[in-house]
Amino acid sequence: MQSVVVPLHGIDRSKSDLLSENGDMDEVINLRHKNGSLQPFGEYQTLKDSSGADIDVSEYETVFLHKTPNFEHFIVLRNNKFYYLNDNVPEEIENFPDGLDIPADASISSVGNIIDVSYNWNSDVVHFYLLWEKPNYAYMDMSFITPFVELTRISEYWEAVPFWERVQYAPIGVDDDYPTKEKAKEEIYNLFKGHVNGSMFNLQAKGWICGNFTWMYAIKLYDGSYIKTSPLFFCSQVEPEGRHYVTPENPYPPTNYDGYAFFYKIGYKEPSGESIDWSLWCEAQLNPCKLDIKFGSLEKLKSLKDIILSIDIFMSPALMPVHMVDNYDLVEDRAFPWLKSPGELREDYELKSSLFKVKSFELADLDLDAESQTKELRDFDFNNLTLGEAWNSDFDSYANTTSRISYVYNAKIHKAGIISKIANIFPFKYNQDQPVLFKENQNPDIPPVPYTPASSLPLSMLNPNTAILLVRVLLKTDNGEASTACVRYFHAGEYLSSDGEYFNKLGALLSYPDARAYRMQIVLLQNPDWAVPVSNITDVPLKPHPSYNLAYYLSPDTRPVDFGTYWDSLDRSWLTPENLTETRDNIIKVSEVNNAFTYPTENTYMVGSGSIVGLCANTRAVSTGQFGEYPLYAFCSDGIYALGLGGGDVDYSSIRPVSRDVCDNPDSITPIDSAIVFSSNRGLLMIAGDQVTELSTRVKGTPFKFKSGIATIEVLKEALDNDQLVHFLDAVSEVDFNEYVKGAKTAFIYKDNRELTVSNPDYGYSYVFSLESQAWTKTDFVPEKLITNYPLVYGLKGGRIYNLADEKPAEHKETFFLTRPLKLFGATYIRPGFVVMRGVVSPHRYSGLYIFGSVDGLTWRFIGGEEYNGAVAHTDKLYDFINLGCYLSREKMRYIRFAYVGNVKAGTKIDYFETCGTPVADKSY
Repeated sequence: MQSVVVPLHGIDRSKSDLLSENGDMDEVINLRHKNGSLQPFGEYQTLKDSSGADIDVSEYETVFLHKTPNFEHFIVLRNNKFYYLNDNVPEEIENFPDGLDIPADASISSVGNIIDVSYNWNSDVVHFYLLWEKPNYAYMDMSFITPFVELTRISEYWEAVPFWERVQYAPIGVDDDYPTKEKAKEEIYNLFKGHVNGSMFNLQAKGWICGNFTWMYAIKLYDGSYIKTSPLFFCSQVEPEGRHYVTPENPYPPTNYDGYAFFYKIGYKEPSGESIDWSLWCEAQLNPCKLDIKFGSLEKLKSLKDIILSIDIFMSPALMPVHMVDNYDLVEDRAFPWLKSPGELREDYELKSSLFKVKSFELADLDLDAESQTKELRDFDFNNLTLGEAWNSDFDSYANTTSRISYVYNAKIHKAGIISKIANIFPFKYNQDQPVLFKENQNPDIPPVPYTPASSLPLSMLNPNTAILLVRVLLKTDNGEASTACVRYFHAGEYLSSDGEYFNKLGALLSYPDARAYRMQIVLLQNPDWAVPVSNITDVPLKPHPSYNLAYYLSPDTRPVDFGTYWDSLDRSWLTPENLTETRDNIIKVSEVNNAFTYPTENTYMVGSGSIVGLCANTRAVSTGQFGEYPLYAFCSDGIYALGLGGGDVDYSSIRPVSRDVCDNPDSITPIDSAIVFSSNRGLLMIAGDQVTELSTRVKGTPFKFKSGIATIEVLKEALDNDQLVHFLDAVSEVDFNEYVKGAKTAFIYKDNRELTVSNPDYGYSYVFSLESQAWTKTDFVPEKLITNYPLVYGLKGGRIYNLADEKPAEHKETFFLTRPLKLFGATYIRPGFVVMRGVVSPHRYSGLYIFGSVDGLTWRFIGGEEYNGAVAHTDKLYDFINLGCYLSREKMRYIRFAYVGNVKAGTKIDYFETCGTPVADKSY
């Protein structure tokens, strides 16, 4: 007899039965391949509360792990409300509203102490945050935190500044020495211009401002980023009825003149006869002002004081509304203000429309309980405005955004497959005076309505003392034409002047926070009876702002916008928004570091031409909130793209395709050491750099059909499906791995064994791949959901949370393996003698070795085995086996299979098989 040693491998179904190698496995369940041996899995430990009881999450629809270096919390969803699971007790999150319809698959991600929640619901986008504020979380919806801030003018020019100057040029001489009129004009012009510029410089250095300017404010967060910017306001000169010029006879403007003005005139006297006596003079009026900032109630910001640093004010350089021209005429005893044309003013506005920070009001220095408060803005040198911090936000916080994919890398949230609700319209307020402001309703009988969809206009709120403003914006998005509309309520004190007349004015500058908008329509409805003609309407074109992501309209004369003529009727369909949500499947937006609120424009990327199905970085995991140096991979419907890391404010400087493989299951995308695992129609693949390799080659193929009714292996089927022994029949493979992996979830367990778990909850088994031995095995532990947050890997099963990175030696483990057909002496027939399974077996209740033989590799029969069963009468006790063996039938055969079924203790280790047999020559085959 000849002896053959058969090593034990992992599962390998890649070849046909007749070509498989000795030691390849068809099934290996609850045994891992480690150090050349098969060893039983341990038991995953459940998470417990302080009393030692298992944490129970069976009643919750969603379980999310919020982990930071300082804590590990579970957030759970039940009946449309999120709860903080505190020591197994669900605590309701503070201020969480009723009436939300939250799906179980809502997009949830977290950085730092902030959880970002968003979802698409009934053609709308819902977006809110949960903020950890020990000892609980607080609900936060950023759409409700924009404060009321008003810029006011303090006109004190009577006491503080020279308001007119006279410069005279009166030469006397003979004809030859007499300067020409043109020469005199040039000299006085230059002298006058220098004098006025010097006066303006001195005034602005002392905190006065002269001319037109734009301004806005924004909320500054803890990391220096900005959210919730205000509309862009335009402050301009206000003139009373008639124009007033400064002359030597009337050196003072009227006391009711409140605004910015700068006029000059040139006077001229012709010489008479032989007498040469004429003069030129220029006179100017400068009406500068100083500014204050008035804050309304800031009570809404109290709950956000831990994340809001300040409210910052930004302004543009001032522009004078007049123009010193070189081409002018001199007319005796007349004054000419050379005002800039509307076109020139608009051009200046666009050329100098950048905003710079002039003041930062720390939240800690503001009274958050006061109904209102005023702060000075008078200690700023407006000549050095451009030396301040420039505003560079894109107003993106006004568009609620959700995504199909949310991935955290380098402590930044990466959102992909963007679904956005187009921005709400900025709040409006009537204005007779500049600057343009807005505020919430102060009438206690009419609740404040910062934004209300116009299509759901509650007319019951109207009364004779109430007016409404209906605003509609049209824009073009990636999904086609879109429109949005809103309604604003006003009570009498807001829209009526002291004499009872309607203001019927809007600001000179109207804006919308999306540069793609092209039209704005505004209706003033002053009567609750919609059967009568609509009061007033204005319809203006919008154009993209040259510096910011907004569209705007600036009236040609920079005056407040008048309403147009009456409408005969108002079509209610005008109020129905269209295409409010916009889908951009190949867009990635990246947040600031540890900041879930801000997604800068410069970190928005378009990847490929299809849709993004997943994101992952091939970085070696080292810690929570790690900063990796490897590229980010975008798995798209047209292949895989690598986003190369950039520098400065730009996260990714290059986007390049690296593979044609398409991921068909986003749940399969998993980072491992310096590589990423994902599934495709080829199976389970791994990408490292530009190289893609297949991991699942060995487990692809048709598994052995134990449920086929083959009578010769009924003994093994009985062993696998006996409640007194083991019950593994449902854990035997049913489908090819390629089919299995389509619905599987994967997780990498780095601790101890460095294994990849591939689990599909539709089946009774999970696959396990060892990165150390490159062997595939299986386990009967099938979690319903995997929760990963390095280095933690949790599995939810039966309402319990199992820590897959915390495996303890099992008291007993049901195990099973079945080899592929063995060809002990190649193609030669044999008469087998005996077989020994070398190693240490520690049975708990049952241990059985089964050997099957076949002549043709198709029909199998039982040829020998041993059972040790403490559950039946013929075995008194179980004991450890150093080796487990049996004698075999001496029938002639060509192929042999080994099978082992055992309920074993920790410490069991199966090393290899040793078998012997006699080769037989048989010419009949």
